[in-house]
Amino acid sequence: MRSNECSTTTAAKRRRKKLIIRHIRKTDQMCTAQIDQDCFSSYPEDFKRTEDERIIVAVQAKMIVGYVRFSIEEENIYIANVCTAEDARGEKICQKMVRWLTKKLPYYKRNKITLIAANETAARCYEKVGFKDDGGSYMVYTKSVKARKKRKKSKKASS
Repeated sequence: MRSNECSTTTAAKRRRKKLIIRHIRKTDQMCTAQIDQDCFSSYPEDFKRTEDERIIVAVQAKMIVGYVRFSIEEENIYIANVCTAEDARGEKICQKMVRWLTKKLPYYKRNKITLIAANETAARCYEKVGFKDDGGSYMVYTKSVKARKKRKKSKKASS
């Protein structure tokens, strides 16, 4: 089975497989759109990303089980959507995807992620991976990561 097919693998079989998080591929579009429809009641044809948006997906048993849609802004990364497939909820996939993105911050040359939690379940997920509520009325959460120091290259002694 190719990774772009929306699999009907049972949840129990799928859970035994390793979770892989990666950037979206063109072949992932329809399955990701279906998850988006289940989460937000949108239509698959509405699932289009803008030029400045990026998407990572979580794949398990060749099946897409979640995604994170984000954009890279001037000073931080803004997460617009986090969604998991209905039969994959409760498996900490949200946490794993957000952790993965947090580890990649230095790659994107940013040291902060910002998002708005849409509900209490989402807020708990973000808090578990280290996000802090900014105390406002919109449940805005941020997480900062220290920038990695560049290693000095040692000069080879010439003979």
